[in-house]
Amino acid sequence: MPLIAVPYHLGRRGVEVGRGPLVILEDLGVPCQMIESDGGIADINARLTEAVKADSGPVLVLAGNCNSCLGTLAGMENPGIVWFDAHGDFNTPETTISGALEGMSLAIATGHCHPEWMARPVPEQNCVLVATRSLDPLEEPRLRASRINVTSLDGLRDALIELRVDSIYLHLDLDVLDPSISPGVNFSEPGGISEQQLIDAVEQVIATGKLRAAAITNFNPDRDRDGQTLKIVRGLVAILNRTADE
Repeated sequence: MPLIAVPYHLGRRGVEVGRGPLVILEDLGVPCQMIESDGGIADINARLTEAVKADSGPVLVLAGNCNSCLGTLAGMENPGIVWFDAHGDFNTPETTISGALEGMSLAIATGHCHPEWMARPVPEQNCVLVATRSLDPLEEPRLRASRINVTSLDGLRDALIELRVDSIYLHLDLDVLDPSISPGVNFSEPGGISEQQLIDAVEQVIATGKLRAAAITNFNPDRDRDGQTLKIVRGLVAILNRTADE
Protein backbone atom coordinates (compact mmCIF):
# COMPACT_ATOMS: atom_id res chain seq x y z
CA MET A 1 0.00 0.00 0.00
CA PRO A 2 1.55 3.34 -1.01
CA LEU A 3 2.53 5.52 1.94
CA ILE A 4 1.99 9.26 2.20
CA ALA A 5 3.62 11.03 5.15
CA VAL A 6 2.26 14.28 6.61
CA PRO A 7 4.73 15.14 9.39
CA TYR A 8 2.97 18.20 10.78
CA HIS A 9 1.46 19.32 14.07
CA LEU A 10 -0.89 22.26 13.49
CA GLY A 11 1.18 23.39 10.54
CA ARG A 12 4.58 22.91 12.23
CA ARG A 13 6.85 20.25 10.80
CA GLY A 14 8.41 17.49 12.86
CA VAL A 15 7.25 18.51 16.35
CA GLU A 16 5.17 16.47 18.83
CA VAL A 17 2.78 14.29 16.82
CA GLY A 18 4.23 15.85 13.68
CA ARG A 19 7.42 13.92 14.42
CA GLY A 20 5.45 10.68 14.60
CA PRO A 21 5.34 9.96 10.85
CA LEU A 22 9.09 10.53 10.61
CA VAL A 23 9.82 8.05 13.40
CA ILE A 24 7.45 5.50 11.87
CA LEU A 25 9.12 5.81 8.48
CA GLU A 26 12.57 5.44 9.99
CA ASP A 27 11.38 2.28 11.74
CA LEU A 28 9.75 0.83 8.63
CA GLY A 29 12.59 1.70 6.27
CA VAL A 30 10.28 1.93 3.27
CA PRO A 31 9.78 4.61 0.60
CA CYS A 32 6.95 7.07 0.86
CA GLN A 33 5.64 10.28 -0.62
CA MET A 34 6.45 13.13 1.77
CA ILE A 35 4.12 16.11 1.92
CA GLU A 36 6.23 19.26 2.21
CA SER A 37 4.73 22.69 2.83
CA ASP A 38 5.42 25.95 4.61
CA GLY A 39 2.00 27.37 3.85
CA GLY A 40 0.02 26.23 6.88
CA ILE A 41 -2.78 23.71 7.39
CA ALA A 42 -4.78 24.61 4.27
CA ASP A 43 -1.78 24.23 1.99
CA ILE A 44 -0.70 20.98 3.65
CA ASN A 45 -4.13 19.49 3.07
CA ALA A 46 -4.29 20.77 -0.51
CA ARG A 47 -1.03 18.98 -1.27
CA LEU A 48 -2.31 15.85 0.47
CA THR A 49 -5.46 15.95 -1.65
CA GLU A 50 -3.41 15.93 -4.84
CA ALA A 51 -1.30 13.02 -3.59
CA VAL A 52 -4.39 10.96 -2.79
CA LYS A 53 -6.00 11.77 -6.14
CA ALA A 54 -2.84 10.74 -7.98
CA ASP A 55 -3.02 7.20 -6.63
CA SER A 56 -5.89 4.84 -7.39
CA GLY A 57 -5.56 3.48 -3.87
CA PRO A 58 -5.84 2.23 -1.36
CA VAL A 59 -3.30 4.53 0.26
CA LEU A 60 -2.02 4.81 3.82
CA VAL A 61 -1.49 8.27 5.28
CA LEU A 62 0.86 8.64 8.25
CA ALA A 63 -0.14 11.95 9.77
CA GLY A 64 0.37 14.05 12.85
CA ASN A 65 -3.00 15.63 13.52
CA CYS A 66 -6.46 14.33 12.79
CA ASN A 67 -7.20 17.33 10.58
CA SER A 68 -5.22 15.58 7.85
CA CYS A 69 -8.52 13.81 7.21
CA LEU A 70 -9.65 16.92 5.33
CA GLY A 71 -6.95 16.56 2.70
CA THR A 72 -7.47 12.83 2.32
CA LEU A 73 -11.26 13.04 2.07
CA ALA A 74 -11.08 15.81 -0.52
CA GLY A 75 -9.11 13.44 -2.72
CA MET A 76 -11.82 10.76 -2.62
CA GLU A 77 -15.11 10.42 -4.47
CA ASN A 78 -18.22 10.26 -2.27
CA PRO A 79 -16.45 8.69 0.71
CA GLY A 80 -17.76 7.23 3.90
CA ILE A 81 -15.86 7.61 7.15
CA VAL A 82 -15.03 4.97 9.77
CA TRP A 83 -13.41 6.89 12.62
CA PHE A 84 -11.64 5.25 15.58
CA ASP A 85 -10.87 7.76 18.32
CA ALA A 86 -11.06 8.18 22.08
CA HIS A 87 -12.64 11.56 21.38
CA GLY A 88 -15.54 12.61 19.19
CA ASP A 89 -13.58 15.33 17.38
CA PHE A 90 -17.02 16.86 16.84
CA ASN A 91 -16.48 20.17 18.59
CA THR A 92 -16.97 23.53 16.94
CA PRO A 93 -15.44 26.87 17.95
CA GLU A 94 -18.62 27.45 19.98
CA THR A 95 -18.50 24.16 21.94
CA THR A 96 -14.80 23.46 22.40
CA ILE A 97 -13.25 23.69 25.85
CA SER A 98 -9.61 23.39 24.82
CA GLY A 99 -9.80 25.31 21.55
CA ALA A 100 -7.85 22.45 19.95
CA LEU A 101 -8.36 22.40 16.20
CA GLU A 102 -7.80 18.64 16.04
CA GLY A 103 -10.86 18.25 18.27
CA MET A 104 -12.97 19.74 15.47
CA SER A 105 -11.74 17.47 12.69
CA LEU A 106 -14.87 15.33 12.26
CA ALA A 107 -17.10 18.38 12.65
CA ILE A 108 -15.22 20.14 9.83
CA ALA A 109 -15.32 17.02 7.65
CA THR A 110 -19.11 16.89 8.00
CA GLY A 111 -19.65 20.60 7.36
CA HIS A 112 -20.32 21.99 10.84
CA CYS A 113 -17.55 24.60 10.98
CA HIS A 114 -14.65 26.06 9.01
CA PRO A 115 -16.30 25.49 5.62
CA GLU A 116 -13.29 27.06 3.92
CA TRP A 117 -11.36 23.86 4.69
CA MET A 118 -13.92 21.34 3.39
CA ALA A 119 -15.61 22.21 0.11
CA ARG A 120 -17.55 18.92 -0.10
CA PRO A 121 -18.60 17.82 3.40
CA VAL A 122 -19.30 14.15 4.03
CA PRO A 123 -22.98 13.52 4.90
CA GLU A 124 -23.38 12.61 8.57
CA GLN A 125 -25.18 9.36 7.75
CA ASN A 126 -22.04 8.23 5.91
CA CYS A 127 -19.95 8.38 9.09
CA VAL A 128 -19.32 5.77 11.79
CA LEU A 129 -17.61 6.80 15.02
CA VAL A 130 -16.17 3.81 16.85
CA ALA A 131 -15.04 3.17 20.46
CA THR A 132 -15.21 6.80 21.54
CA ARG A 133 -15.13 7.31 25.31
CA SER A 134 -14.51 11.00 26.00
CA LEU A 135 -16.88 13.73 24.85
CA ASP A 136 -17.01 17.36 25.98
CA PRO A 137 -20.24 18.53 27.67
CA LEU A 138 -21.49 20.57 24.71
CA GLU A 139 -20.03 18.20 22.13
CA GLU A 140 -21.97 15.16 23.33
CA PRO A 141 -25.55 16.43 22.71
CA ARG A 142 -24.51 17.71 19.26
CA LEU A 143 -23.11 14.31 18.40
CA ARG A 144 -26.13 12.41 19.76
CA ALA A 145 -28.46 14.66 17.75
CA SER A 146 -26.50 14.07 14.54
CA ARG A 147 -26.94 11.23 12.06
CA ILE A 148 -23.44 9.93 12.71
CA ASN A 149 -23.53 6.30 13.79
CA VAL A 150 -21.82 6.24 17.19
CA THR A 151 -21.07 2.62 18.00
CA SER A 152 -19.10 0.28 20.18
CA LEU A 153 -16.93 -2.44 18.72
CA ASP A 154 -19.84 -4.84 19.12
CA GLY A 155 -21.92 -2.75 16.75
CA LEU A 156 -19.26 -2.20 14.11
CA ARG A 157 -20.25 -5.07 11.84
CA ASP A 158 -23.84 -3.88 11.56
CA ALA A 159 -22.69 -0.26 11.15
CA LEU A 160 -20.51 -1.26 8.20
CA ILE A 161 -23.43 -3.09 6.58
CA GLU A 162 -25.56 0.06 6.96
CA LEU A 163 -22.83 2.29 5.51
CA ARG A 164 -24.08 2.81 1.95
CA VAL A 165 -20.98 4.20 0.28
CA ASP A 166 -18.65 3.17 -2.52
CA SER A 167 -15.40 3.94 -0.70
CA ILE A 168 -14.24 4.17 2.91
CA TYR A 169 -11.78 6.42 4.68
CA LEU A 170 -10.49 4.58 7.77
CA HIS A 171 -9.24 6.93 10.47
CA LEU A 172 -7.11 5.47 13.26
CA ASP A 173 -6.32 7.88 16.08
CA LEU A 174 -4.02 5.86 18.30
CA ASP A 175 -5.58 7.27 21.47
CA VAL A 176 -8.48 4.87 20.86
CA LEU A 177 -6.19 2.29 22.46
CA ASP A 178 -5.82 1.92 26.21
CA PRO A 179 -2.97 4.18 27.40
CA SER A 180 -1.47 1.32 29.38
CA ILE A 181 -0.52 -0.35 26.09
CA SER A 182 -0.21 2.77 23.91
CA PRO A 183 1.26 5.71 25.83
CA GLY A 184 2.67 7.49 22.78
CA VAL A 185 -0.22 9.86 22.06
CA ASN A 186 -1.45 13.34 22.91
CA PHE A 187 -4.64 13.68 24.96
CA SER A 188 -4.74 10.10 26.25
CA GLU A 189 -7.87 8.96 28.10
CA PRO A 190 -8.35 6.19 30.69
CA GLY A 191 -9.88 3.02 29.35
CA GLY A 192 -9.73 2.13 25.68
CA ILE A 193 -9.54 -0.91 23.50
CA SER A 194 -6.78 -3.49 23.17
CA GLU A 195 -4.40 -3.92 20.28
CA GLN A 196 -6.12 -7.12 19.20
CA GLN A 197 -9.54 -5.48 19.32
CA LEU A 198 -8.29 -2.72 17.03
CA ILE A 199 -6.72 -5.24 14.67
CA ASP A 200 -9.96 -7.22 14.50
CA ALA A 201 -11.91 -4.04 13.81
CA VAL A 202 -9.54 -2.92 11.06
CA GLU A 203 -9.90 -6.33 9.43
CA GLN A 204 -13.68 -5.92 9.49
CA VAL A 205 -13.33 -2.65 7.58
CA ILE A 206 -10.92 -4.25 5.13
CA ALA A 207 -13.37 -7.11 4.55
CA THR A 208 -15.92 -4.68 3.09
CA GLY A 209 -13.68 -4.36 0.02
CA LYS A 210 -14.31 -0.60 0.01
CA LEU A 211 -11.17 0.72 1.69
CA ARG A 212 -9.79 3.61 -0.38
CA ALA A 213 -7.61 5.35 2.21
CA ALA A 214 -6.51 4.80 5.79
CA ALA A 215 -4.75 7.14 8.18
CA ILE A 216 -2.72 6.51 11.32
CA THR A 217 -2.62 9.68 13.42
CA ASN A 218 -1.64 11.11 16.80
CA PHE A 219 1.59 9.21 17.44
CA ASN A 220 3.83 11.22 19.76
CA PRO A 221 7.19 9.45 20.03
CA ASP A 222 8.22 11.73 22.90
CA ARG A 223 5.67 9.95 25.09
CA ASP A 224 6.14 6.43 23.77
CA ARG A 225 7.64 4.48 26.66
CA ASP A 226 9.70 1.53 25.46
CA GLY A 227 8.39 1.88 21.93
CA GLN A 228 5.01 0.34 22.82
CA THR A 229 2.92 2.49 20.49
CA LEU A 230 5.43 2.22 17.65
CA LYS A 231 5.22 -1.56 17.84
CA ILE A 232 1.44 -1.38 17.46
CA VAL A 233 1.78 0.96 14.49
CA ARG A 234 4.17 -1.48 12.86
CA GLY A 235 1.53 -4.19 13.14
CA LEU A 236 -1.23 -1.99 11.75
CA VAL A 237 0.89 -1.04 8.75
CA ALA A 238 1.62 -4.72 8.10
CA ILE A 239 -2.08 -5.59 8.14
CA LEU A 240 -2.97 -2.77 5.76
CA ASN A 241 -0.10 -3.67 3.43
CA ARG A 242 -1.19 -7.30 3.39
CA THR A 243 -4.62 -6.14 2.28
CA ALA A 244 -3.15 -4.17 -0.61
CA ASP A 245 -1.28 -7.24 -1.79
CA GLU A 246 -4.33 -9.52 -1.81
